[in-house]
Amino acid sequence: MLSYIRLGLASHGWRATSLVIGVVVASASFVLLTSAVQSTRAEVVGTVQDNARSAYDVLVRPKGSLTDIEESRNLVQDNYLSGVFGGISMDAYEQIRDIPGVEVAAPIANLGYVNVVGTAYVDLRSFVNDGASLFRVDPTYAAANGAARYSDAPRYLYYTESAFDGEPQGVTTVENDSGAQRWPCWYFNVDPLGTGSAPQRPFRQETDAFVVGQSAFDPELRTGLECYSSVSPSTSSGAGITDQPDGFVGVSIPVAFPVLIAAIDAEQEAALVGLEDAVTEGSYLLADEQPSVERVQGRGMVDVPVLLSTDAFADVTMGLSVTRLDIGGTRALDQLDSPAARPWLTGLSGSKVGEINVDLTGVFEPLAQSSRLSFGVGPANSFSPEVGNYWTTGPVAYDDAGGRLEASIKPSPEPQTWAAQWTKYDQNIPVDNQATQVRDVTLIEAAICSAGCEVPRPFVTGRFDPEEITGFSGLSRLPLESYRQPEVTGADERTREILHNDALLPDRNLGGYLRQPPAMLTTLQSITAFLSSRADAERSASTPISSIRIRVAGVSGVDELSRSRINAVVAGIKNQLGDSVVVEVTVGASPAPQQVVLPAGVAGAEQILVEEYWAEKGVGVRIVNAIDAKSGALFVLVLVVCTLYLAQGALASVRTRRAEIATLLGMGWARATAFLVIAAELLVIGALGGFLGALVAWVTAGLLGIGVATSQVLLAIPLAVLVALVAGLIPAWLASRILPVEAFRPPVAPVYRSRQVRTPLELALANVARGRTRTILGAAGLALAVAALTILLGMTIAFRGQVAGTLLGTVVTAEVRDVDFLAVAVSMGLGTVALVDVLLMNQRERAGEYAVLSATGWSTSELAQVTRYEGIAMAIMGGFVGAALGAAVVIAMGGPLVTPEVVIGMLVATGSSMVGGLAVVLLVLLGSTSQVAQMPPATILAADE
Repeated sequence: MLSYIRLGLASHGWRATSLVIGVVVASASFVLLTSAVQSTRAEVVGTVQDNARSAYDVLVRPKGSLTDIEESRNLVQDNYLSGVFGGISMDAYEQIRDIPGVEVAAPIANLGYVNVVGTAYVDLRSFVNDGASLFRVDPTYAAANGAARYSDAPRYLYYTESAFDGEPQGVTTVENDSGAQRWPCWYFNVDPLGTGSAPQRPFRQETDAFVVGQSAFDPELRTGLECYSSVSPSTSSGAGITDQPDGFVGVSIPVAFPVLIAAIDAEQEAALVGLEDAVTEGSYLLADEQPSVERVQGRGMVDVPVLLSTDAFADVTMGLSVTRLDIGGTRALDQLDSPAARPWLTGLSGSKVGEINVDLTGVFEPLAQSSRLSFGVGPANSFSPEVGNYWTTGPVAYDDAGGRLEASIKPSPEPQTWAAQWTKYDQNIPVDNQATQVRDVTLIEAAICSAGCEVPRPFVTGRFDPEEITGFSGLSRLPLESYRQPEVTGADERTREILHNDALLPDRNLGGYLRQPPAMLTTLQSITAFLSSRADAERSASTPISSIRIRVAGVSGVDELSRSRINAVVAGIKNQLGDSVVVEVTVGASPAPQQVVLPAGVAGAEQILVEEYWAEKGVGVRIVNAIDAKSGALFVLVLVVCTLYLAQGALASVRTRRAEIATLLGMGWARATAFLVIAAELLVIGALGGFLGALVAWVTAGLLGIGVATSQVLLAIPLAVLVALVAGLIPAWLASRILPVEAFRPPVAPVYRSRQVRTPLELALANVARGRTRTILGAAGLALAVAALTILLGMTIAFRGQVAGTLLGTVVTAEVRDVDFLAVAVSMGLGTVALVDVLLMNQRERAGEYAVLSATGWSTSELAQVTRYEGIAMAIMGGFVGAALGAAVVIAMGGPLVTPEVVIGMLVATGSSMVGGLAVVLLVLLGSTSQVAQMPPATILAADE
């Protein structure tokens, strides 16, 4: 039997060689593919591990703060904290800190938005000339990259080179009822109704002369006049403006910045994001620093330490139009120093003389050069160092519009919302607040008292630069991790044009879509000073904390050990606090783009479509699980495709030698002997092909730079033997079942009903029909490859569907793309070679027919066309059957694979692959199908005898 095996391999050298080549290709492909799969898996897991951990691993939020959209889409909304003011108690925070495994627990207690007021000094000396001059300056604030514009009330300047009425003090000395002197612009600023007497304070009643507007945005309330003399000792006379630069002549425009003030645990915040290292001037907050109280005329001033950001987080610019007013021959000072000052001045016309742009960052940055800040209107019609009224904002409500989120419009706040502590309206409220609003704005009103109460008076201990806070990977960015301002971009071309291809940033509209992160930080010990000084002193006093961000000890990523440690902490929080809080695991989260429709008026006059990144939870774990499943599936699929290829080749070999095997069985060979002979031949072929395949894999890996372990290369030899054995079982069994009479049957089934054929296509179709077995054999190789390819594509599409939609998933998808293409190429290549192998076998078995056709006048090209048409027919049948089989397997697998998007994408990709496979078949056939046709008929017929 051994001699026969040796002779059989030698006598059928072309068949044995083709099988050895097949084993080499299969084993080498298997080694390279599995190595690539393992390498890709390692890269993916490494990428996930490197980017899985951000500022915090667990987020604790108040009960009810998780929105339906966040819950249904497994997201954490970007800028979510801007709508949360309290909800977690200090006792709950202490309990969380004591849970084993909690390394850092950093609370944030949002208190509210305060208006920090600065002054833009607009110098107009380049516009003044000899004599007396009157100017009107019209401010316009631009937001949303210029798409939104808000006009403010005009400011006026009176300048003269003469003294004010010749008085040496530089002011007129008309006394009012209180015995005070009035300024030259007193009537315009203080007594616009011309009553002749100063109003009583506080300015809270409709009858007060100071209250002339119907809202905080009424130009009557927001306008102002400044009077300057070049020769008087006091050159400036304005509405409480006392800190102009030396030699300044111009208008001083109050500019308010809404700043979110929040209380933190300074020690924990430093451990979480390195806030202490971000301090650029001054000193950091002391964790145990207690507010101090100073009594001023019976009123308690609570000095609370604050750390102020260097960035106001307000993307707003101010442009000024300067108009010289025409006063003719009128003596301006006589008109201004009269009860009719305001109607006279506002009625003047003039001509525009210039424009000025003011950088508002230059207004905010120097605010803390002194330790005190200014908040709104104080008791002397000036900026107050005390925090009077402040505001909170609600969350944005969304409508789900076909996958897009549409921000719902909220009613405009009532005028009383913008009240100041000492006047009916705070005239320094930014005009941006007149825009369409999508958040509820709530006034947190200060208690009105002259004695016996305490009010917070912040003093700045230092400034911090948000850009200097510890950075984390952008692939795992979480809301508020670095006090970054929210940033959205245009989601369509039209919106990008409106936004001038820049990001949309927050403006100063408290009810707007984008809100600033905390820019003024104080200590937890200072919370009481803010809450107890309110008219409603019970507001959130028992539950002031808005969220707690937790880092778990010993966590390095999304590995099993890290996950178990996080789960233990989560379980501990739930055991301690139950359902009074929402606990979310954020390790492994990644930004996921969400498209949001902003109604007209929110960011300009037009409706726009923007894209912003919310944090999708569990992305890292999902990617690792998906890549593990995909790697295992690729391993099995490649092994199956290689095995099926060898089985198909072995079947072709058995069919080629059926007459020989039938003769031996007729001469007395046992069927078991025939089985063992075929199996042994395949084992020899497998061993030889495995050795060569290992060598090819090792060389190829070196050339392509693929890391392949030596053990993995050596594994190709026993694996090839095993695959050859498994692949040869059915062919060997079929060989043992051949009947002796097969030695006398032609290789092609006889024709029982003949019909005339005139063209190569008709003959090819006839051959396909009468050679059913060989047709099935030829189509089977490509069908199995296409089926495997369909399953592979289904898994690939499903994998990308599971990890797509996030920044981390996008990176991972790019990392696995090459190995997917390699697996597709190997699958289609082996299937195509199997089909071509069957066609060549058909060509040899029908050599006699070709000789007769050639002798009767058929040309070489026509005979070659016959084989090509047969190949096309087999490829089409194999492709359709394989696609159907693969789709059936995918559907049977169920789970995340069976989605309309996956099925459609899979079928489109499979159809494209079928076309590509058919093209490869045709290219191969161009050079192979004419070999027999070109042989002389006599030679063919002699060999056939």
